[in-house]
Amino acid sequence: MAIEMEAFKDRAHVVAEIKKCAMAANVISWLAVLFVVIGVFSDWREFHYGDRTGLQTTSWFLLAIFAAAMAVMPHMHVVVAKHLLGTEVLKK
Repeated sequence: MAIEMEAFKDRAHVVAEIKKCAMAANVISWLAVLFVVIGVFSDWREFHYGDRTGLQTTSWFLLAIFAAAMAVMPHMHVVVAKHLLGTEVLKK
């Protein structure tokens, strides 16, 4: 599901790109939220039980920050595609 590096062909192609990138952005954003929840649970478990198995809390939060930063790319692609779609409508 790589982002194609070519010009938009027509209106249908723009709409398809918007849908594809919006879905990718949502998946990555929810993955970041999942990493935060796992990090909070890991911190809670370590605080209450002294259990240090698996990744540490900081690692989960760093993964969440990385995932959130990666979600910016598909969001920006959606913004540009919607802008180009709106520009096309204004020209007609």
